[in-house]
Amino acid sequence: MQSRNRTEVAFLVLMALSCPPLLASGENRVRLNVPDRCIAELPFSFRVPATVAAVSDLEFGATFRTSMGGVGFRNNANKPIGSVFSNVELRDAGGHYLFSVQMYRYTKARYDRTLRRRTWEAIELEQSIYPGEELELSFSSPLVAKECPSAARATLVEIRYEDGSTFRYQARDMRREALPAEAGYIELDDRTPVVPPFDVMTTLRVESDGKVYVLGVDDGPPEFKDWLQSKVEHWEFSPAIEGKAHRAIEFRVLFRFHREGMEEYPMPSELPSDPLYVLVDVLPPDPGKRVSFVLFGGHIADTHGIPNR
Repeated sequence: MQSRNRTEVAFLVLMALSCPPLLASGENRVRLNVPDRCIAELPFSFRVPATVAAVSDLEFGATFRTSMGGVGFRNNANKPIGSVFSNVELRDAGGHYLFSVQMYRYTKARYDRTLRRRTWEAIELEQSIYPGEELELSFSSPLVAKECPSAARATLVEIRYEDGSTFRYQARDMRREALPAEAGYIELDDRTPVVPPFDVMTTLRVESDGKVYVLGVDDGPPEFKDWLQSKVEHWEFSPAIEGKAHRAIEFRVLFRFHREGMEEYPMPSELPSDPLYVLVDVLPPDPGKRVSFVLFGGHIADTHGIPNR
């Protein structure tokens, strides 16, 4: 398959990266030591028979807040496709695992809530993918690696056809990080121990059942760890996967408590040498309200709705 048209992904990435950031107000601001521009075309290993489907190389882009990209996909089978799901792992120049992203497109008739909870981004198709038809499978992720990836491979591919049949491939060593499923808000109260704008680097642990725990806080008042735990204990994550089993996972999270909405901040200077992190923006509540929207990688992660309080 020839390389797909890269206009859409390149445009989105360039728009996200080209706007000069504004200076931050406030004293406690962590400056992130990550590439401010990562745009790459990655060789993509896709172990699917050519009679089933074909793909292009993978386009990848990242800002300090989110990772994004996509591949061109063509239906080579002789029947229409109702949904495509793929778990794609990204590796560095040395062949070492960085993290995984997911791509999910579906028709309304083939929507699967279980698959939806296993991916950060899902896009509904207006119609089936007919034989010979090409389209883009895109992804976005709140996970950001400090190193730009050099290669990608599909470790899970599930194609569901409109006639009810399914093609499925899964690598034995497939893995995927935990993803926020219902984590769209934090409720502020009189005990809130920080005054925005405030940044704090933390370590979270997501258990194999999806429950979230705050393991550590790099900075901030002593009571902040317990306060944050009381706020995230209602969050739900889709657990990390290794092979076919759920597993517990720890990861680094930078919480940024904003005073006046989504400001951008200067890139970079110091961040612990973690190979992977997630950036969480906590926006100020609306006037007269206590609930603050929470954004993972610039997107809200909640399908139940935000309480009106």
